[in-house]
Amino acid sequence: MISARPGRAAGLGSPTALYDEATFARLRNLVLQSRRLATIGLAGEHASRRRGLSPEFSDFKPYSPGDDFRRIDWTTYARFDELFVRESDTTIEYDIHLVLDTSASMDWTSDNDLPTKLLQAKRIAGAIAWIALWHFDRVTMTSLADVAAGRHARGPLQGRSHVIPVLRYLEGLGPALSTLPADTSLATGAFRYVHARSRPGLLILLSDALDDNPEDLATAFHRLAARGWETYLLRMEDPAEADPTLLFPEGDIHAQNLELIEAEHRGRMQVTGQPQAIERYQEERTAWEAGIAALASPSRARVLPVSTREAVDTTVF
Repeated sequence: MISARPGRAAGLGSPTALYDEATFARLRNLVLQSRRLATIGLAGEHASRRRGLSPEFSDFKPYSPGDDFRRIDWTTYARFDELFVRESDTTIEYDIHLVLDTSASMDWTSDNDLPTKLLQAKRIAGAIAWIALWHFDRVTMTSLADVAAGRHARGPLQGRSHVIPVLRYLEGLGPALSTLPADTSLATGAFRYVHARSRPGLLILLSDALDDNPEDLATAFHRLAARGWETYLLRMEDPAEADPTLLFPEGDIHAQNLELIEAEHRGRMQVTGQPQAIERYQEERTAWEAGIAALASPSRARVLPVSTREAVDTTVF
């Protein structure tokens, strides 16, 4: 439950609470950093690699044709008989874009004491938005479902006064009620989102990526990097997805069966706890995870697995 009075917000000890003030207070001193965006953006709080006309002195550099002669330091010229130009530090703001996967597979947990993948994604998105808004970066957020439907994103927002409205927006962001069209995968949605924007920024995708082929994601991330975007994929996962034995009740798992219901299309499958079945599943999942993890190197994106068991502040740190 989100309240304008942070002290009344539910604590994260509850698997259904979105946030609490104590968690965000620990994040308040964090600052987002980006090497790729260090030369892009308007005046803000982040140090830039650009040099400009800020009053904050940085260093001297030898004068070269084309430099602004008004920045020549004549005191230095009098001492060294050479022309030097004063350089100044400039600061910029970042554009932070948060895109959440709200498909049915995200609205699942294997344990009632753990949050769903969607709730964990909303918590992390809220924490990142809190940090960005606290330091006057610009925040825009939306869901893949809204991208597919062509609906406007929330933002860009800037300033601390937008923290509570952003968290209320996240609280109201529920799972998609129907199956999305076939062309609304994470890869398609991410590129469609950035294609509609002229200025690159920091794109943070929060998804389990279960419906995506690693090759399709690699192509999309390459195209995003070519447009100047810095991309993060926070891959949400439930502990039982890595260890399916957690799905079976206590006792001899080899003698028990489960019926799995596919969240997107409602397909059903009977599964058994036999060692061969579990071993085959783990082999295929390991291969899929390796393909997703390999996206980080060639495409200049970063892929971070996030368990619903992890504390929000641990993930953000």
